[in-house]
Amino acid sequence: MSPAGRTRRERDKERDMAAEGEKKEEKEEKEEEEKEEKEEKEEKARDYAKGNWTLEETMTLLEAKKKDSERRAKRPEEEDGFKDGLKEGPRWRWIEDYCWEMGCKRSQNQCNDKWDNLLRYYKKVRKYEATEASSFWNLQAWERKEKNLPTNFSQQVYEELNEMVKEMPPPLHLMIADGSNGGAITLPRRKSKRRRKLRKREEEEEEEEIAEETAEEEAAAAAAAAAAAEGTASDVSRSICAVAEALMAAEEKEEVRHRELMEVKERRLRLEQERTEMVVEAVSALVAAVNVLASSISGAR
Repeated sequence: MSPAGRTRRERDKERDMAAEGEKKEEKEEKEEEEKEEKEEKEEKARDYAKGNWTLEETMTLLEAKKKDSERRAKRPEEEDGFKDGLKEGPRWRWIEDYCWEMGCKRSQNQCNDKWDNLLRYYKKVRKYEATEASSFWNLQAWERKEKNLPTNFSQQVYEELNEMVKEMPPPLHLMIADGSNGGAITLPRRKSKRRRKLRKREEEEEEEEIAEETAEEEAAAAAAAAAAAEGTASDVSRSICAVAEALMAAEEKEEVRHRELMEVKERRLRLEQERTEMVVEAVSALVAAVNVLASSISGAR
């Protein structure tokens, strides 16, 4: 067969492979949408907790991760799930169900994001402990912030994570220990419409909470001013000072909350960029593998 004929066959084969890939991707997207719709209906029946995680909730999440690793290690690959009294399903759905049973009312997306943050905090503290003379646990909150370290990371959580990392398989253990792969130990995930909607809703709720707290502080300051107006001259003077201090404190808190909110948004943006880069690398590797396979088939013929 002439080189031109072989080239046409290769092109036809590549088109067929591309068409099959598109069909498979469309099928996966449809299945994912159906699955998300089902999960959304189930989640509507649950009233999830909001705001910062408590230490008890965080320890429950770590316990759920340990249980999940144990059940997956015991489960044969050909089985669909692991029956232990909780609903079977994907990893983070299972973890959500476990946390819910233990009284931690958090969604699977909240659990996933919290786990990513904990791993990132753990690596920063681990690196600091290994390279600096002073201990992280002796630093004040403002010192941690200046060094770009987590300001409210619990030593109890760190020690529990340390034990969990030691029990991980060698590849994952090294990835966490040396800080490779950005602290993530899961495969890149496609950002679904529902997940984007939940992210947006969580950000809006955070902004609403900040606005409510600011309104409460302003109302308290106004009440103090009104009470001061009814008192004597000395009382008025003292009340004015108190109101001024309250307003200054409220402004400082507002500024701190604003900075924290911006830091959260920046961290989320960096995380999305890292995941996008991982997806691009995976696609490039897949294309290279397909090209090598096509070349091998062409050479064999």
